[in-house]
Amino acid sequence: MIIGVALIPRLDISNKPRPRQGSTLYVNFWWNGASAKVIEQNVTSRIEGVCSSIKGVENVSSESHYGHGNVKVELKKNASISSVKFEIASQLRQLKDKFPKGVSYPQLSGGEVITSKSEKDQIKNILTYVVTGPMPDSEIADNMRQKLEQRLEKLEGVNHVNVQGGVGKYLQISYDAKTLSLYGLTASDLETAIRAYMGNNDIIGDVMHTDRYGDKSRISLFLHEKGTSLESMPIKTIDDKIVFLNNLATFETKEYEPNNYFRINGQSTVYVSVYAEENVNIVNVVNRVEDELEEAKSELKEFHFRKEYDRAEEEMTDFYTLITRSAMALAILLLFVYVSRRNVKYLSIVFLTLLVNILIGVICYYVFDIRLHPFSMAGITVSFGLIIDSTIVMVDHYSYHHDYKAFWGILGAMLTTIGSLIIIFWLPEWLKNDLYDFSCMIIINLAVAIFVSAVFAPALVCSLKYQSRQIGNVKNFRIAHGWNVFYRKYVNVAQHRIWRWPMIACIIGLFIFSLLGFVDNINSNAYKPKDKELILHIRASMPIGGTATELNSKVKELEAFLSKIKEIKSYETIIRGGMGYVKVRFKPEYMHTSIPYFVENKVISKVITIGGADWSTYGISQKGFSNSLNLQYRSNRIQIAGYDYDKLYRYAEDIYREMSNN
Repeated sequence: MIIGVALIPRLDISNKPRPRQGSTLYVNFWWNGASAKVIEQNVTSRIEGVCSSIKGVENVSSESHYGHGNVKVELKKNASISSVKFEIASQLRQLKDKFPKGVSYPQLSGGEVITSKSEKDQIKNILTYVVTGPMPDSEIADNMRQKLEQRLEKLEGVNHVNVQGGVGKYLQISYDAKTLSLYGLTASDLETAIRAYMGNNDIIGDVMHTDRYGDKSRISLFLHEKGTSLESMPIKTIDDKIVFLNNLATFETKEYEPNNYFRINGQSTVYVSVYAEENVNIVNVVNRVEDELEEAKSELKEFHFRKEYDRAEEEMTDFYTLITRSAMALAILLLFVYVSRRNVKYLSIVFLTLLVNILIGVICYYVFDIRLHPFSMAGITVSFGLIIDSTIVMVDHYSYHHDYKAFWGILGAMLTTIGSLIIIFWLPEWLKNDLYDFSCMIIINLAVAIFVSAVFAPALVCSLKYQSRQIGNVKNFRIAHGWNVFYRKYVNVAQHRIWRWPMIACIIGLFIFSLLGFVDNINSNAYKPKDKELILHIRASMPIGGTATELNSKVKELEAFLSKIKEIKSYETIIRGGMGYVKVRFKPEYMHTSIPYFVENKVISKVITIGGADWSTYGISQKGFSNSLNLQYRSNRIQIAGYDYDKLYRYAEDIYREMSNN
């Protein structure tokens, strides 16, 4: 029991089951404004090279598109998902700093059996901090990336850390064409000189390596950037005089026009968001991040951190609710036990035996790595009644007869129940994923109950010197005697050779009748997953050529409207390029009312008045809303395939030139 108590904080707690292991991983990334060829050469090929070198990887394929790309990794049959994912995640962390500026952090997902489309994206935000300080947002963001981001990403269970806010800067070089012509130079000469002086970060080739086991890996080679000052860069020597770049051009540092926006409740500031690996114990990961942040604050004294979102806190709230319900169910069961005997010593034996079952069960949950979630907690609650049943039978029998003959009846009953639960392991995947832990919990608890009822319960009866032999009153004796007379006559009839087989046939017929009724209704009354939280999703898109800045002004108008609705718990805004998303959550007390539908109608009425963008909503009403006419995209794709990318690209350029003449 002491060991069980010590292991309770180490149990895996979540609000949903752990997905079953699959064999496919996905790496997704974004680079706004970059062409497919640039993405292929600078990002996709590097990630492919890293993934293909990992032991246990069977096949790697990829796609590079305008602004984004993805890599699909298929594992070998007996490969360890957790080991491969850990190694790929570690390599991606090291590779991140080598990517060109503007490339998002590669998101690694997959590794589980996908039972619904909504489960594919398993890497989710678990913590978000709002950071303020006595400096511009861009400097705060730079400090967070330099001093905090890498520290948190090294923690076990953390997938990546995303710092959003602030605007980056760039160096603008302005030249005078007449001045260049005096020196016999052109703008292309300046560009070539700058590229040659700074170095290039593009990929220049691959090396195929084969180890002694025959496994092949690809090592990508890159040029290294020197990072020296441009102002003092020599351009040309004229009459033994060196012409520097600052003789020909002027320099000005400017801020980039933002291409991404992220806000919570309309507040535009610096956010540090922590994303966890799939299927980890979120509570433990959050605790590690918070401990590390406390240590880092000694170096970040000028900054103030305010927690905006804590997923672990939400999950623990739901878990505590489950604990309360289970405790209430247990209290009701124990109340029935007391009412039936009205004996404190008897109640104590049943309670202590049940407590031993639970704490020894905790040891088994930890050893077999079973997650505690709503379905598994339901399994614990259901098993309470079965455990108390076996305890009562053993306590009553042993205290009366002082032998273990009742144990075999308990063993048979428990094994029968365990056998009936095994069928869950052959259910369809979408059902088994939720009921797997439920079944395991009951099986473990019943197996522990067999051991406890055989060893602990009799020892407790002896220690407390409990006796179940009692002298009844005359009234109770008459009732028991009358029942015994009736039961004896029933047994005589049931065992008679004339009535035995008709009764057996009648019982079989009733069973078949019940079974047919069950089969007829199984499809219409089958188990359905728990209803998800009602979230209003609002999507906005600009026409071709629209920018994030233009869309941001329109979304801000919507945010001002949402801030006045008191029933809304929070709203989160994400803008990438010409696409924007607003996710609206409602307060719990309004979740199952008509308020979400009312708010959706108000939002639709509002966005119709905001011109210059296409709007749509989904997540609340069945049909949702969209005012998009789909006039900006038509059938305009020509796809060519082959094994030589450079040759394919030349073919694509030929097609482009040919079509441009039309």
